[in-house]
Amino acid sequence: MKDKIIKQIQHMSNPQDKLNALREELQHLILQEIDRKGAFRHICFLGGTCLRILFSLDRFSEDLDFSLSRNATSSFCFKSLIKAISQSFMGYGFQNEITKIKIETNVQSAFLTFFPFNDFNIPINPRQTLAIKIEIDINPPQGAIESVSPVTGIRLYRIKHYALPSLFSGKLHALLYRQSLVSG
Repeated sequence: MKDKIIKQIQHMSNPQDKLNALREELQHLILQEIDRKGAFRHICFLGGTCLRILFSLDRFSEDLDFSLSRNATSSFCFKSLIKAISQSFMGYGFQNEITKIKIETNVQSAFLTFFPFNDFNIPINPRQTLAIKIEIDINPPQGAIESVSPVTGIRLYRIKHYALPSLFSGKLHALLYRQSLVSG
């Protein structure tokens, strides 16, 4: 898996393009692993990355946002899911660690941090890491419309996500109620 990604980005000359392509491939792998582990029974994908991947929004987003599904059961455990994804990546040849785990709030989060970069021939600081933040809102808003869509391309997997009107209303809510915008 790692060799395929290296081959895919090696033709790019711009280091930032390589880094963005690598991040996007890692995001797809995380989503594929969430599908393989059956976690989309419990969670829905949302946010900017969801809009980019499923609806071709021309905006790059670095994190993966989810909320509990209306069909979620009490057996869902965010920490277990993150650990399982990390182990799968180790099996694919990606050294990683789980950092900044936060599970005591309504939005549980963790960073999946990947290192080193020498294998990818990206001329950046050798101590730099690449981290993807994964967040799950365990107290999601009422009334969101859920849908399931296939993702095709290099990989094939299914994602449970908020439908476009619900994604749009979530972005409007963020725009109107984000603290930095209201007080700034």
